[in-house]
Amino acid sequence: MPKMKIIDLACGENFTCFVNDYGEVLMAGKGKFEKTTSDDVEIYSTPFWVLLELEIKKVFCGPDHMIALEHHGRCYALGSGE
Repeated sequence: MPKMKIIDLACGENFTCFVNDYGEVLMAGKGKFEKTTSDDVEIYSTPFWVLLELEIKKVFCGPDHMIALEHHGRCYALGSGE
């Protein structure tokens, strides 16, 4: 993974979100990321990119969800939906 400057981060119950200086969002931790069943849980120790092609400036986390604030003021939410 290339070196990058982290400008924001937030933690959920079992995961962490990072925003780098390019406005890219990365996530790592335990969860059901991109999974189809509720019992399909994996641990991601290497951060992976989410919300590609957006310029995010701030992230907020709840226990099982993440909200990202885009540079232009739009919000995006990812999570369990519960």
